[in-house]
Amino acid sequence: MKREKIHLVCQHLEKIHRKVLEKQQEILRRLIRSRHGIYALYKGNRLQYVGLATNLRGRLKHHLKDRHRKTWDHFSIYLTIESSHLHELEALTIRIASPEGNRQKAKLKKSENLKKLLKMKLRFWYKGKQYRAYLKRNGTIKYHNKIFTSP
Repeated sequence: MKREKIHLVCQHLEKIHRKVLEKQQEILRRLIRSRHGIYALYKGNRLQYVGLATNLRGRLKHHLKDRHRKTWDHFSIYLTIESSHLHELEALTIRIASPEGNRQKAKLKKSENLKKLLKMKLRFWYKGKQYRAYLKRNGTIKYHNKIFTSP
């Protein structure tokens, strides 16, 4: 029996002018109905805002009147089959793209931050004496509150 693959994004619509949303409500209503997914707002080619919605058409219509109304002229939508990973997908997109319009840094709630594991303790011996230092994330070495670029 062949195993069916589950896809996160089942349909998408990219770089659509906001006039379509303003003037062609019926077409958009038929295409996306009240489906859920992730959306992106653009000013030209520059990403301004990323969000999630359980009713994408309604959420986009809202952005025609809210604080973002003058900050975008195109939009993209990405429809998902399930809504269980929407928050994580939105957070990932915001953390990678850092759009100007997203005020808060998105949280990856169940993800372990590996950054703390990069701080490595170093021990070395020189002329019979042991020294301790830290290897920092940027590759430098911290020893007695001084930074060194090589051992």
